[in-house]
Amino acid sequence: MYRVLPIGFSAGILCSASIAAAQQSANPFESVGENQQFPAATQPDNQVQTPIVENAIRSTGSNTSGTTIGAVNVQAPADIPLAPMASKYESFIGQDASPEVLSQLANAVSRSARDQGYIFASAEIPAQAVRMGIVSVNLDPGPIHEVRIIGSDNRRLRRILDRLVCDAAQSALLERQLLLAGDLPDITLQNTRYVRENGKGILLVTVREQKARGYATVDNYGPSTLGPVRARLKLDVSGLLQDSDVLTTSVTSTIAQPDELTYISARYAMTLGNGGTVLGISAAAGRTHSGGPLSAFDFRGRNRYAAVFASHALKRSNNLNAWLNAELAYLEVQQSQARSQFQDDDIVTASVSFSGNAKVGSGRIYGGIGVTQGLGILGASRRGDPLNSRSDADGTFTRANLWVNSILRFGGGFGMRLAANAQIASSPLLSAQEISLGGPYFGRGYDFTERFGDEGVLGLAEFRKDFNQPTPWMNWLQLYGFVDGGYVSHIGDGFGDGTLLSAGAGMRAQMGRFDMGLEAAAPLNEDRFESGDQSPRVNVQVGVQF
Repeated sequence: MYRVLPIGFSAGILCSASIAAAQQSANPFESVGENQQFPAATQPDNQVQTPIVENAIRSTGSNTSGTTIGAVNVQAPADIPLAPMASKYESFIGQDASPEVLSQLANAVSRSARDQGYIFASAEIPAQAVRMGIVSVNLDPGPIHEVRIIGSDNRRLRRILDRLVCDAAQSALLERQLLLAGDLPDITLQNTRYVRENGKGILLVTVREQKARGYATVDNYGPSTLGPVRARLKLDVSGLLQDSDVLTTSVTSTIAQPDELTYISARYAMTLGNGGTVLGISAAAGRTHSGGPLSAFDFRGRNRYAAVFASHALKRSNNLNAWLNAELAYLEVQQSQARSQFQDDDIVTASVSFSGNAKVGSGRIYGGIGVTQGLGILGASRRGDPLNSRSDADGTFTRANLWVNSILRFGGGFGMRLAANAQIASSPLLSAQEISLGGPYFGRGYDFTERFGDEGVLGLAEFRKDFNQPTPWMNWLQLYGFVDGGYVSHIGDGFGDGTLLSAGAGMRAQMGRFDMGLEAAAPLNEDRFESGDQSPRVNVQVGVQF
């Protein structure tokens, strides 16, 4: 059942260009640091903070004590519906028109407008506005006449935020454009403020621009045949050809035995238009030379991958986000023993997926669904080819994936993570397209890809306790316990499928730019392949951002 070149590598990089690629099967070429849940490594769909509004409610200059309010007349632009506001101010009818009551009335009118999405709306009751018991309220919808960006002259950022210039700012558009601005590769939103200057509405947006950033990590998640100690260096460099592009490169290697594993990838992406669409290309290459207990057999592997991809933001808001993703990819997987080749899979695929996330209470649920079609073109593997990884599979197939990852918070620092990944297929799949179980994503008590199949369901439940700033030198500490596992099966002939369950506990911590993780994970229902027993596996990871 031992696969010399862990197939999770192929399945992982095949989907790596898409937002929906999260929670794919275990990938020994990727550092486990990517799977840790450190606060500084959150996804680019974090909520934007509500802008600070100066003088949102203007006080009245009227002094009309002794006059009873008989009616309220709200003066507003024609496109603002006034009917929903009636319930907010009808309780003031019959009250004395004192300055305090009039201020409360103005507050109620402006709050009603903001509840309808006019986030910067303000109300004013001018002097001499109460006549014969009729109170006139002037509603200002909160226009944005100008957006001032502090901290960057990025032209794509300017184009995204200039869409906010309008006669009546609405929260839905404001959230979308600020989130799209924060999606730019080198931009971090710090705060926003809405101010009035000489009657003009000004939105002040303060950002931090960082043209280059990186992350280095070392872990022991590899199997003994490819490691187990691995190092990964990832670099993001933006603004190479235009203000909205980014080149991401990464190198992964078994540092103690460099000949066992080397993986290099590059991804170039650019943001188009008003920030909602991303186009790009990606490529990767890897080689393995199995060591450890397999070193005498001279097993070697090579992988090559190239893709073009696109992603479009269908919905961006604090509460709900959705993307449409597409990818056209080529993947070649070769394996040999003693220089004699015994596997050569060539696969050309087209993929379409939807991914998104939604706020649930104080937590958030991420998910996606996608379909991958093997096109069977450009020399793709055909049924009966002697070097296919499976004799009953070829490069023409259809498979669908569904994944979910929920981060739930219960208060007091307690929380939970629930994650799942499922796959179905129309026919037997080549090894690179199979779903695998075992490794740092699902089945942590086992080694990489101890079970694999065409179809399967994987799951994880993790209970957590967070501590913010537990010591002067530690920003964040998380203790957790988990259970995970799954079931995978083959269509037609195949071996290596079955069920695995594991459980364990660990800790994660962040100290400035440094992070670390320590975990013990034990098999529950089957012996781990390499150890031959159910002894716990100890996983360690350390990383630094720069």
